[in-house]
Amino acid sequence: NRYQNPGFYFNATTEEELTGADTLTVTPNPEHSYILTRRGTDVILTNGQIKINGNFTITGSGPSNTFYYSGKAAILVTGTVLINTNLLAVNNGDTGDIENSFPNNCLAVMSKGNTTLGTTILCKITGALYSEQNITILRQSQLAGSCVARDFNMGSQVPDFFQVLSLADNLPLGMIANYPM
Repeated sequence: NRYQNPGFYFNATTEEELTGADTLTVTPNPEHSYILTRRGTDVILTNGQIKINGNFTITGSGPSNTFYYSGKAAILVTGTVLINTNLLAVNNGDTGDIENSFPNNCLAVMSKGNTTLGTTILCKITGALYSEQNITILRQSQLAGSCVARDFNMGSQVPDFFQVLSLADNLPLGMIANYPM
């Protein structure tokens, strides 16, 4: 989150990668596929199709334990996924503008491995999750969107799932059933 976020930018179109203070001046090309979180903020800007060779982790700390995202992106992860923070859609990167933000803004995370949610906190997530293996939810988390996996492990918790029917009409390009990645 903004208290510890060092900033990260990856442009999958040009393969440019920046961290730290360099992320403060980035203006992403709307025709490119990218993920950007500027140093000191809790907003993730996304667009397009992004492939991550390895594992993908989003964790938060501090008072809010929340990342907000804007844009539409399909992220394909060849390893495992860990989401250990709230991950909520907003309009135009404005954390105060949540109304009608999802599924118009949609982060789709697809993993060839396992996906784990909420190892230390209850997570509130808007998005689409797909795991070729297992999805494990370790806390009483809430997911609005869609969740697809070979197997589910809810442990001893009782998560809440809210299926968003209009998500099917708003999937990011590259998401399964929308467009080949």
